Amino acid sequence: MNTGAFSRFHLKMFSKMIMSIPFRFPFIEAPAAASVENSIAFLKEQGAITSSETLTPIGQMLSQLPVDVVIGKMLVMGALFHVS
Repeated sequence: MNTGAFSRFHLKMFSKMIMSIPFRFPFIEAPAAASVENSIAFLKEQGAITSSETLTPIGQMLSQLPVDVVIGKMLVMGALFHVS
């Protein structure tokens, strides 16, 4: 699973309050710990989650969009700043 898809998956899990501790989620095939850490770091860099790993307001918006996190952030920011 690529980083973008994995990050989008984590964001959905955070939004549904399924995953408070990502390493304890009962995956059928658990991802590598490095993949989980990279995904969480990426979401923090994008401002989707805080340092304490809770969703930010933009993270809540991004979790509702069926697109990659970066594309979603571009759409949300464009709408906020009325860019057409």
